[in-house]
Amino acid sequence: MKIITQVARVLVGLLFIFSGVIKANDPIGFSYKLDEYFSVFGEHIWGPLAWFENISILLAIFITGLEILQGLMLLSGSRIKWNSWALLALIVFFTFLTFYSAYTGYIKECGCFGDVIPLKAWGSFYKDLILLVLIVVILIGRKYINPIIRKPKGDNVLVALFTIVSFAFPLYTFAYLPIHMDYKSGEFAVGHNIMDQRKAYMDEQQKKMGEMKFVYKNNTSGQNVELTMDGLTKAAASDTAFYTNHTFVERKEPKADTTDKKLLPLSVAIDMVDKDNNNFTEQIIGNPNYQFVLFYTHIEKASNKAIVDIRDFAGLADKSKVSFVGITNSDWTMIEEFRHDNQLAFDFYRCTDDTPLKGAIRSNPGLILFKGGKVIAKWHYNAFPSFNDVKDKYMK
Repeated sequence: MKIITQVARVLVGLLFIFSGVIKANDPIGFSYKLDEYFSVFGEHIWGPLAWFENISILLAIFITGLEILQGLMLLSGSRIKWNSWALLALIVFFTFLTFYSAYTGYIKECGCFGDVIPLKAWGSFYKDLILLVLIVVILIGRKYINPIIRKPKGDNVLVALFTIVSFAFPLYTFAYLPIHMDYKSGEFAVGHNIMDQRKAYMDEQQKKMGEMKFVYKNNTSGQNVELTMDGLTKAAASDTAFYTNHTFVERKEPKADTTDKKLLPLSVAIDMVDKDNNNFTEQIIGNPNYQFVLFYTHIEKASNKAIVDIRDFAGLADKSKVSFVGITNSDWTMIEEFRHDNQLAFDFYRCTDDTPLKGAIRSNPGLILFKGGKVIAKWHYNAFPSFNDVKDKYMK
């Protein structure tokens, strides 16, 4: 039992730290997942639960910090009685969430490991079941776990340090931006090219269209023939009586993946339209020259902390003949009022969906520098740069 307990302690501790750090690197992204849970629970379980969407970011920071703290304490053996019971309570809660999500199908991915390891709902539930067993083992065999610092005062200091580190990380990434990690999550990550991603997606859709089959029945033999669009064109060209001698039966399109109903990729979903509904996405984000885009997910919810810096930055960019525009999901009335109240001379465009704006940068507002569709750099409003510094460092 002693060996099993120690193995369980290490596995659970490392997993909690890993899970916590991944989500703590993007607490705003995790809060969006919590919003999804609260919305579903409010609609299908109890209406008032939807209220928790108002504090989802606070809960995201607390949960991710707590996961890291519990993992560190488990590995160090600190406060093992309290920690083992707290772990049990937490995993029972998460097991219920993942089972409900999987059973009802309301939520497709749990967000347990952010975008690093996207788990489907049933996979997440089975993971929580395994963790539940391991934590029960830890609870039963906790007498075999001793703190690495035996003196109470020393252990208290260690726990205090763990607490500071655990919660400082999600607070930092919330106040600034997620630390860049080179994994799938960053369609708008620094170094990625939005236009290349859009083209790849469109090419894939075109390829699927090319694989479409048309079924015609030969009126003489009664047999069916399947032809691609190219094959149909060639058949009609070589046999001018093809459509007379054949009867259309059906069109076979490639089946969509119904197991994963994700939204469009952010790079495809983003659009930049003007008041007349003209789309300028390709011209702006795909601008072959340096291009600044200021992202306001929702103007009415945005921080106005950096507005003076934004105005000065945009003015200097204009003097240097560098394009600077804004994008938001807010309506045109709100945009014009905001521009007038803050004396902003640069143009704004609307994105009809706020999802790509939320995914592009975890800051409202946030600034992104593009060149030819490539993301060169990103800035949170808490660290809004000076134009000259950006010009010297990035615009070579």
